[in-house]
Amino acid sequence: PYGFKDQMIRSSLSVASNIAEGYEYHNPKEFLRFLRYARGSAAELKTQVFILQETYIKLSELSEIIEQIDNVIRQIQGFSNYLKKGIE
Repeated sequence: PYGFKDQMIRSSLSVASNIAEGYEYHNPKEFLRFLRYARGSAAELKTQVFILQETYIKLSELSEIIEQIDNVIRQIQGFSNYLKKGIE
């Protein structure tokens, strides 16, 4: 379980880090690429929460965490769609 916790922390940090890194390129196409990475990291974290829910913890609070991750994914996708309109 300890390595599992570390992997979840890395995934969650990767979401914010990819957004920050992509922004610093000051290039919409590069930013979009890093937003895709961030969305992928959020999906990875969601999968890890599902696994945690099925194998270690049977708590309803995890459903709320999954909803929050889904919200982050939707926000990243919405922002990506907004940026795509600006570069087309």
